[in-house]
Amino acid sequence: MSSEVSVHVLSGWGIAPEAAAALFPPGARVLAPTRENVAALAGARRVVGYSLGAFLLLEASARGEFFCEDVSLCAPFLAFPREAGAGGRVSATQVKFLRRWLKKDAPAALADFYARAGLSFPPPASLPYCIEDLDAGLEVLAAAGLGDVPAGARSWKVFLGEDDALIDARDVAATFPENPVRLVPSATHDLRSLLGAVASAGALS
Repeated sequence: MSSEVSVHVLSGWGIAPEAAAALFPPGARVLAPTRENVAALAGARRVVGYSLGAFLLLEASARGEFFCEDVSLCAPFLAFPREAGAGGRVSATQVKFLRRWLKKDAPAALADFYARAGLSFPPPASLPYCIEDLDAGLEVLAAAGLGDVPAGARSWKVFLGEDDALIDARDVAATFPENPVRLVPSATHDLRSLLGAVASAGALS
């Protein structure tokens, strides 16, 4: 990996990498949340995973395919659907509906997701990244998820917004019993609302 990259970021679903990059210091490299991009992080010294991006890092760690000690997880989860009982507030049926809507009218589906999640980014007028990766991300979100934090990820820092509309911060925190967890007052599922806490932990420089 380039020595000029200060932090690698695997972003959240539906957010254009260039939009998320505007929140980070110069030298950050922001990638869309795909399994292929997790593989591209091999050798990274500092990584931030956000929402779906955080889950993909955990998933790769469970498979023994991602190794990094300095990882910060923003709004993470072991399983996103409410039915999994891991802190998610959104049902698998709702995610599947969003997936069908995305294929029919992507801008409207994305705008609805941004509003429900409370994101501060303006909804994209065009696709934030390719439709195939957007669809694959929703397929991951609707699936069962992980049963436990992978052994290699139990030292990773976890940041959760107390006012998150998509996941219950305290319930999710309970699924990370060995990790250093910070509940951020007034923060939501919006990445911007969590980054102050991440920066104060020294995870961005």
